Amino acid sequence: MENNRCGCGKEVTHKCVFCPKQALLCLDCIAGHLARNPQDSIIPIRVENNDNRKICEVCNENPASKLQVLTSNTISLCKKCKKAVSSGPPSIFVPIKWKEIVSCSQDINEVYVRTHAQKQANDEVEKSYSIDAYEKSIFSLRDTIIAFAQHFAEKTMKEASSLASTSSETIRNIKNEIEIQSLKKLPDVNTIGGKLVASLLNQGVPCTLPTFNYTQFNQEEVSDCIEKLFDRAKISTTTSNYNVYLFTPGKQNLIKIDIEKMVRKEYVFERNWTFEASWCELESKDIFFCGGNGISNSEVLLIDVHNKSITQKKSFVGRSGHSMIEKNGHIFVFGGNKGNIAERYRFNTDDWEQLADLPYRISRISICEIPNGIFMAGIDCGNSYIYNLPLNTYTDLGGNLDVYRNKNKIVFSHEDTIYIMCGDKLFHCSLQNIGQWSQVEISDRDWWSYSKPVIYKNCAYFIKYFVRNLWQLDLKTFTLQERVLGDIPLAS
Repeated sequence: MENNRCGCGKEVTHKCVFCPKQALLCLDCIAGHLARNPQDSIIPIRVENNDNRKICEVCNENPASKLQVLTSNTISLCKKCKKAVSSGPPSIFVPIKWKEIVSCSQDINEVYVRTHAQKQANDEVEKSYSIDAYEKSIFSLRDTIIAFAQHFAEKTMKEASSLASTSSETIRNIKNEIEIQSLKKLPDVNTIGGKLVASLLNQGVPCTLPTFNYTQFNQEEVSDCIEKLFDRAKISTTTSNYNVYLFTPGKQNLIKIDIEKMVRKEYVFERNWTFEASWCELESKDIFFCGGNGISNSEVLLIDVHNKSITQKKSFVGRSGHSMIEKNGHIFVFGGNKGNIAERYRFNTDDWEQLADLPYRISRISICEIPNGIFMAGIDCGNSYIYNLPLNTYTDLGGNLDVYRNKNKIVFSHEDTIYIMCGDKLFHCSLQNIGQWSQVEISDRDWWSYSKPVIYKNCAYFIKYFVRNLWQLDLKTFTLQERVLGDIPLAS
């Protein structure tokens, strides 16, 4: 706007509040203005970026604070002009922050919808991240333990009260036996009273008596039980969301690379890892591990790396060369060396569901998540495909990779782009124009990985096969860097 320019033509940053016209000034002209008008007072104007400036559309001077909503348009108003407009016919006004959302009166409902959504989102954040909620849960756990302890103590004692009369009668009878047997030269050891008297007379110590059959708990056992409950309530301190793993085939070793800190940690499990198995890290930070070569190729494991524990899950169609991802709380597994297989694993029922067969046998496949689907490509195949999640169908994207059908591939997605590493080429296309590929030259390698690449700060990280090297692909410059795992520092 012209009125937002100083007399010299530069952008306005300050204004005079004593001048009748409230002169608008740039930094360079302030000194000259004050020399001519020494009594003036200069204040800064808060000016937004040119592309998003909110200046009153009536006076073209002051920052707008309200939006007047009309039938077919809106007008940005400062406080002064809004006051003048308010004295006329009734109008609808909303804060200027809604300018991008509200363009006419029909959009007013969107303000209420979004305000409500904002409140709900804020409430969810409070519930998820507020330490107050966590403290309440701890105190609630404490009170629950006390309440249940009181309840079960009373219940148990009530059940035991039915034994009180029997107990009193038993004590009375045995005491009578003791009195009778203590007067005999040879107490009858076939009675409890006689056996007890004889033991004291002959051995100086009482014999062992039969008692009620109940368990006595010591304080340490009770303390351990309660401590386990509170340990489960502790806030998780998982440090990194960006990890690359290498299961050393035929050995017990697992290497974890923390990409954020660029350090490695090695774990030793009580089993050897299967050759050619595939895996993926879950949102829970456990690892879903399955397949491979040999007699255990249908084995499915859930691995807790932190506690070094392994849980067997229901077996799947054993194979190698498959690829998997976690999506919508399920594990999707496609391809491999056993045909056109596609499966989905459900955690809540621990079972596998057969999906629609792949349109083409891909013996070594690579997949990645995209909105409402899964993108895939691999060796033996010149085409790429999308698995349509809601429909359980596939879309054939054509044979742009036909020249590279005999080469392995690594596919992954980041932001709005799909990438395919294949031989000496890196193909990429936007999600808005899937199938319209651009390509750049990269190092010619046999690109394939047993797990999906990890994206961190616009770089993709992965390990090829079980070679002990970490690859880094810069998604801005498309440069590749290779690190020997042994050169990565050990975590402290």
